[in-house]
Amino acid sequence: MFVFLQRFVLLLIWITWLAKKNREKYQLKMEVYKQTKEEEAMSLKKEEEEMMKLQKQEAMQMLKKKEKTENIIKVHFFSFIIVDFETCLVN
Repeated sequence: MFVFLQRFVLLLIWITWLAKKNREKYQLKMEVYKQTKEEEAMSLKKEEEEMMKLQKQEAMQMLKKKEKTENIIKVHFFSFIIVDFETCLVN
């Protein structure tokens, strides 16, 4: 009976050791997984920020082109009005 108890205790010790070893492996894998996910999230955030920056630059360029076009239209419109007004004065 004593030998059985010794073997049983040894078995429990071995199972405990094995469980601890497996838990440590699992924890390491989880740390690697979490780190990978964090790196992916940071990379995605950086890509999104770069995309937003590009879109903002494009929007600013389009706004400048629009303002330039509006200014050209205004100049042509007012020059037409001035020329038309001058011709009215001459006649």
